[in-house]
Amino acid sequence: MDFTMRKNHATVFFIILFAPLLLFARPSSGENETKTKETEPSVSEQESAEDENPQKCNRAWRKAISKQIDLGFFASYEKLPKITFAEISKAEFDRYKSVYRPKLDPQPSRITITETTFTIDTNLAKLTFYRENQDLLDRHHACWMVYKGYYPELKTHALVDASEAEGLNFGTYMLVDSDTNTAYSLASMEADGAVETPLVSPGNGYLAYYQNSPYKPGTFIGLIRITGDPKRFREYASFSSREYKDSDRFNSVEDLVWIDDDAFAVKAAHIEKFSETRPEPKYFKTKSLREVKAP
Repeated sequence: MDFTMRKNHATVFFIILFAPLLLFARPSSGENETKTKETEPSVSEQESAEDENPQKCNRAWRKAISKQIDLGFFASYEKLPKITFAEISKAEFDRYKSVYRPKLDPQPSRITITETTFTIDTNLAKLTFYRENQDLLDRHHACWMVYKGYYPELKTHALVDASEAEGLNFGTYMLVDSDTNTAYSLASMEADGAVETPLVSPGNGYLAYYQNSPYKPGTFIGLIRITGDPKRFREYASFSSREYKDSDRFNSVEDLVWIDDDAFAVKAAHIEKFSETRPEPKYFKTKSLREVKAP
């Protein structure tokens, strides 16, 4: 018992004697913060690290373009004329389809391709984009660009800015003007992915595109007017099965062809909600686009 007491007394004496020294030896909280700040990368270092990560939504090409213009948002289209349709026969639609020739050349002969990138030469800059690369995607890098082709008569490249997050795919259709080095993006109206490939009218006066909803019956058709030299793209008119009186006639588009520079035709259908049966297609053509009227 005496031994235990003496041992405890010795321990207490040791603590009393050396505690002040231990307290002075501990670094202050300010010193801890300084050391932490020294080991953490700065904001500029973090940005530099992300730049070195080629597929982590690296869009350095935006610094090389002269201008980026967003087109196709609802706020713009709601102020513009609405496209109206008249029903036609399958034979008439097939006749238009046999004559119309899409103007997009899908061949990549005008770009330089590497294993991970492709480069577009405009009159003012070189634009380099990262391609879809499975090795990088497996490491959760989920942004890439898809080259869709070139409109020779418009001197314009077509691309899709694609990404993936939480198992969902996203995309924006883009047009890059070779003359002005301007990039135009077409907003998606019915889905997360990009709109269908825009089709140029025979006289190069319009671009028409559509998008169907993958979630519930619904379709949107957008019309872009092309004017001027250098070219200018701007919203001109639209159709939405969710808003306009033609919605009971069709709410899904399967095909679109131009008739002439002032009218186009669609192969479409009216799909019932929750129905697993695909209805027989119907066929429609627009009235003259010169006659479209503002709401």
